[in-house]
Amino acid sequence: MQRTSVTLLSIVLVLGVGVASAQPQGQNAAQAAEPTANAPIPAGAVVMIYRCEVKPGHSVAQQKAAAATSRAIAKAGGPNLLAMTALTGPSEVWFLVPYNSLTEVDKAYEAMAKTPAIVQAELDQLNDLEGAHYNTMRSVLALYREDMSLDASFNVSPYRAMSVTTYRVRPGRTREFAEGAKIVMGAYKKLNVGLRIAGFQVLGGAPSGTFIFMRPIKTASQLLPPDDVRKAYVEALGGQEAIEKMEKGVGDIIVSSEDAIFTFSPKMSNVPASYASADPFWRVTPAMAKTELKKAVEPVKK
Repeated sequence: MQRTSVTLLSIVLVLGVGVASAQPQGQNAAQAAEPTANAPIPAGAVVMIYRCEVKPGHSVAQQKAAAATSRAIAKAGGPNLLAMTALTGPSEVWFLVPYNSLTEVDKAYEAMAKTPAIVQAELDQLNDLEGAHYNTMRSVLALYREDMSLDASFNVSPYRAMSVTTYRVRPGRTREFAEGAKIVMGAYKKLNVGLRIAGFQVLGGAPSGTFIFMRPIKTASQLLPPDDVRKAYVEALGGQEAIEKMEKGVGDIIVSSEDAIFTFSPKMSNVPASYASADPFWRVTPAMAKTELKKAVEPVKK
C-alpha cells in the first residue's frame, strides 16, 4: 500500500490560498495603496497576522464589530488589511496586514503614536467592542521567504478563499526543511500549471521553527489538483520511489503540520480601492459601512 500521508513533499498538493501581497511603499503613499496584480512580493516583506478565536455564538456580532473597526481604520488612513474567516478547524478570524519590510513596521507604529486623540478614542472603543467577541487573540510576525515560494506575484482581488498550511520544524532542522520546500517549488515550477504559493517564516508570536504557506484559490475545486497534475508532479520529483525515499526522513524534520481553509470577508477588510473597482465582491458602500458601525455601537448604548 502506497503512503498517502500529508508530508512536506505532498502537502503542497492541497495548500490553500494566498496572502495579500506586501507591496513596495515608497514616498508616494497613494501608489503604495494600489498594488498591481503582477508586482512580486518584495524579498524583505513581512506580514503581521492577527489570529482571533471567536466565542461560540458570537460570529455575527463579531463580524459587525470587526467591519466597523475596519471602516474606522480606513477612515483614519490606516494600513491595508485582509480579513478571512476559517471554514475548517477552530472558529478563527485572521487579519493580515502586509508591510514592505521590518522598517515599515516600525514606521507604522510611529505613525500610530501620532494618531489624533479623537480618532484614537474611536478606535479604542471599537477595539474593545470587537475584543469582547474573542476568546483569545494572538499576533504573529512572519517574514516572506522568496526561496520557499512559487510565483508570488499576485494580489488576492480575483480570489475568494485561502488555504493555509502551517508547519512546525524541529530545532536544528530548518535548513533541511527549507531545502525540501525548494525541491517542491521547483517541481511545481516545471509543471507550469499556474500554481501560486507564498511561504513565510515566523519571526515571533508562534513556536520557533514555524513556517506558513498560503495559496490563493477561486473555488473549492482547486483545493485538489487534477489527476494529470498529480502524476506530472510525481514525475517532476523523480518518480514514486524518489518521493518515498525523501519522505522517510520527514518525521525527523517536522514536528507537526496543520491545514486550514479560509474565506475572505470584504466587510472586515481594508483593501485597495482598485479591488472594489475591479470586482463588486470587494465593494463596501458608505451606506453599508454606516450600518455596520451603527449595529456595532448600538448594544453599548442600551
